[in-house]
Amino acid sequence: MQLPMEGAAILVFCFLFVHKIYSTELRTISDSSFLADGDTLVSAGGIFELGFFKPGISENRYLGIWYKNIVRTVVWVANRDRPLPGASPLVLKIADQGILGLFHTTSMIWSSNTTASGNATPRLLDNGNLVVIDQNDEDIWQSFDYPTDTLLPGMKLGRDYVRRKEWSFSSWKSSEDPAPGKLTLSVDTLGYPENKLRQFYHIKDNASGWKPVLTQPSDPRDTYNMCGAYGTCTIDKYQQSCNCMDEKRFVPENQKGWDTGDRSGGCIRRTPLECKSGLEGLSSTMVAKVVRRSLVGRPGS
Repeated sequence: MQLPMEGAAILVFCFLFVHKIYSTELRTISDSSFLADGDTLVSAGGIFELGFFKPGISENRYLGIWYKNIVRTVVWVANRDRPLPGASPLVLKIADQGILGLFHTTSMIWSSNTTASGNATPRLLDNGNLVVIDQNDEDIWQSFDYPTDTLLPGMKLGRDYVRRKEWSFSSWKSSEDPAPGKLTLSVDTLGYPENKLRQFYHIKDNASGWKPVLTQPSDPRDTYNMCGAYGTCTIDKYQQSCNCMDEKRFVPENQKGWDTGDRSGGCIRRTPLECKSGLEGLSSTMVAKVVRRSLVGRPGS
């Protein structure tokens, strides 16, 4: 099949972007059914819808997802880094090889960057996830893998080392600009994983960097292995301390480390369990008493 000439292609798009006097609520998008200006793609239960919007008083337009029956709260933006002027004609459609693409005249502004062997169908789910499904009814792309500033139930935060995916969130620059702002929420995987909210700031020497503004866990007692096995953590005003859960039965495994602040070794039993004879929980002295009693009355005892 030959591609149309440039002039013919522009003519096709001119007809496509004729100003609409009505809007349509779609349930799906196909290679013959486009999402044009004024249209929305609605989830099956009518909870979320996808369409074009202008944030605040801005004249720029974006493709986004928001709650349908609540005061418009945008939860996901596709082209947050590529705003389009308000008068620009836009269309969302399935392009060649199953790619979901956002087009401005003849230019693709944003796409799902996926391929499918056959037909592909975009659907908006009732949890706010925009998915592209292939002919085998399998997801080949989903908006939940590319979050913006809103964490919805079912989304992930962190890193998948097997699929080499990472999920993080960033604020809008302003109420009129959904481009990534100064605040980010991500999982710090250096050491024990922690959720961290960071703020980008400028240092006096004109360098730049990230400044942590919130770290999880916020309570030291939630830190992994703070007091080790059989240890408990208590905080009295501004001071925290570790103790063995039962000081009559347990003592620090490393008393020197415990005294210098390293309590990760935890506690051990004062009297080791006697497990060899099957009498778990009994000390060697108690085992000896049990053995003696069992021998009483036997021949030769």
